[in-house]
Amino acid sequence: MTKFSQWLPSFSLLAVSTAVLPLLSQNLSDPRIGAGVFPPWWSSHDIIAAAAAAGSIVRLGTFPFIVVVRSDGHDVADNLRASGSLFNLDPVGIAGCFTR
Repeated sequence: MTKFSQWLPSFSLLAVSTAVLPLLSQNLSDPRIGAGVFPPWWSSHDIIAAAAAAGSIVRLGTFPFIVVVRSDGHDVADNLRASGSLFNLDPVGIAGCFTR
């Protein structure tokens, strides 16, 4: 087996993920609430501070870098991006990623 064929599944998964994540982050079912995915290398304190700057924190994810935020305005996605989220997701679509 060549080195390329050993890495092909990993590269395929990376390519599909890179293509799908922006599509998932485009439309929020409610523009006042969204899940921000912050850089995993940030500290918990930095993530919470950035999420709080975007709006009111509703929930924390199972992964500590995912935070659901609610904004009084209709701009939660813009607020999350401005506070440093890598991308935003609809919290309804990723409900399994949250703690119970």
